Amino acid sequence: MALGTVPLLRRRAQGANAVTLTIAGNGGAMGTMHLIADAFQQRNPEVEVQFLPNLGTSGGIAAALQGAAGIAVAARAPNERERASGARSLAYARTPFAFAVHPSVRLRDIALVDVARIFSGEVTTWPDGTTIRPIRRPHNDGVTLTLAAVSPAMRHAMDLLQQRPGIPTAGNDQDSAEALESVRGSFGAITLAQHRTERRRLVLLSLDGVAPAVEAMVAERYPIATMLHAVIGRDPPAGVRAFLEFITSAEGHTLLLASGHEPLPAGAFT
Repeated sequence: MALGTVPLLRRRAQGANAVTLTIAGNGGAMGTMHLIADAFQQRNPEVEVQFLPNLGTSGGIAAALQGAAGIAVAARAPNERERASGARSLAYARTPFAFAVHPSVRLRDIALVDVARIFSGEVTTWPDGTTIRPIRRPHNDGVTLTLAAVSPAMRHAMDLLQQRPGIPTAGNDQDSAEALESVRGSFGAITLAQHRTERRRLVLLSLDGVAPAVEAMVAERYPIATMLHAVIGRDPPAGVRAFLEFITSAEGHTLLLASGHEPLPAGAFT
């Protein structure tokens, strides 16, 4: 079962002052959050961490604003409407945003210009003649928006992808990864962090000769990344401060780096 797709209680909190901390949001980040929760609860046995089903970034922020979650993990900063409702955010990490194919596809590198040609429908077969099976995300999904922001050509390609008949649409990160794994000839996007923490049976392509590695992203040789934010509401519950301090601690940064992220320095909520 993919990480982050169902509620999961990590460890029963201990003591009279035990509290529960609920985390929701971006599915691709949940694998890492589970790893961090394990380590956090070793240090803080009085806090029980649980996860809501994959709500996505917008759903996670809504849950934090409504008090259903203490922390939303988001692939974008809150928008104006969410901020007006009390959302505050802290950027804590970046992870490379990669293009992935089914293991049967023999390609190992792709040019960015060809990514746009595939999504637009201009190119429909792999070099060996196999049909390319793009996996689409909804038009307002964070993955779609990230790709559309790469260039005007990519934005046009993503618009055309939404209009193409017969293209499967994955509603969340786990559904997308499962479709990429199961559909021969598949092509789509996944973060390095999700690929690594969920141990997905996919091939990550290098982009214009550069592998989607943290080091290449930091050196600005790999061009596409996802910024991850921790979002809280007006009155975050007990346990939130300790968990966020752990994420930005040396131990938290070690876990982030090992799971495919560039940890960001501790900052203030905005």
